[in-house]
Amino acid sequence: MDGSRRAGRVAAVDGTQIVYEVCGAGPVMVLCNGFTTSSFFWKHLIPLWMQRFTVVTWDYRGHGLSDPAMPPGSASIPGFADDLRCVLNAIGVESCILVGFSMGCQVALEACRTMSPRIVAVVALFGGPGQMMTHALGPVGTVLHGVMRLTPKIVFAGALRTLAFGIFRTGRLSYKLGQLLRLVGPDARYEDVKDYCEHITRVDPATIAQMGVAAEAYSAKDLLPVLTQPTLVVLGERDVFCTPSGKVGASYQGISKLDLVCLHHGTHTSLFEHYAEIDDIVMSFLRQHSLYKAGPEALLKSAL
Repeated sequence: MDGSRRAGRVAAVDGTQIVYEVCGAGPVMVLCNGFTTSSFFWKHLIPLWMQRFTVVTWDYRGHGLSDPAMPPGSASIPGFADDLRCVLNAIGVESCILVGFSMGCQVALEACRTMSPRIVAVVALFGGPGQMMTHALGPVGTVLHGVMRLTPKIVFAGALRTLAFGIFRTGRLSYKLGQLLRLVGPDARYEDVKDYCEHITRVDPATIAQMGVAAEAYSAKDLLPVLTQPTLVVLGERDVFCTPSGKVGASYQGISKLDLVCLHHGTHTSLFEHYAEIDDIVMSFLRQHSLYKAGPEALLKSAL
């Protein structure tokens, strides 16, 4: 692919319009967002990666400029993976590297289940292979999942958006509180966190609630032993949502070609804080598996 930046949209199987953007040149790298996030979460990594790769970003249904999930039940991990298939078809991608953040790790793994020949490697950043809330929050996550499942989705999602809007309005005070509670990393800039709080106030409410229920119900455990792609998992020791010392690190065992890296200072906002280090880790992994080389010979088997 050439190095131009272009945006597009594609109709999913049910007609939902999914928005995507393509930039850079080289082997194709597709980014899968986290829960209620958009491409802004990759804002520090995309400028680095687009110098070496054709980078594809896309918004889940109900997020960014993509259509709301209609019905809300279509906001599921298998549903998102199929939307990704439609995006790849629209762009003409035959093979790619999948990079997932948080819940996006589940989407990337599910894509390997349904279109394995097109995936040459998986990079999972600060996320587990399933049961998002239980792995992330332990007993609290189990309770929260129960509340989300039993509360009318529009009510729960509305409350969540109101909370996000309140955080957005209170600005730096909430930002500092988030750092004290370790929900936000110490080196995350206020402007980056503000982008997230602003975005979540615009996410379709019913989609939010359905996503939470779906991400907790999903598991890729059965897939891991038969996964053939080289897989890099990066976890953060200070990530309260996804600790390597808890269930998440162990949950990836069984992958035959697994590289597990723990950042001792890593947090759930490390994409905002430690992007240079993450870039080094990812590039080292890809070179190790002969998926990238610097210089004119960079277009290897994962190129179009």
